[in-house]
Amino acid sequence: MGPPPGTNLNSNGVPDFDDLPLRKGDPRRAAWGLYGEEDQLGTLNRLTDERVASAAKEEIRTGRRYVLVTCCFLYSSLFLLSL
Repeated sequence: MGPPPGTNLNSNGVPDFDDLPLRKGDPRRAAWGLYGEEDQLGTLNRLTDERVASAAKEEIRTGRRYVLVTCCFLYSSLFLLSL
């Protein structure tokens, strides 16, 4: 699902901020509804199989992996143990 028909898109395939279809009543600078009224993913809609494969081919150099959520699990586990 993409932005509504007639939305001006930049070279990245998304609207410039001034062209966002902002809705009355939404928080300031929120572009909710850009991918449809019922959308729950927002810009995650742009992560197609083709884009992920292309990014992997272009960006992965070493194969090194990093755990990004260790601290969150550690703190939540410590909190739960203290209950």
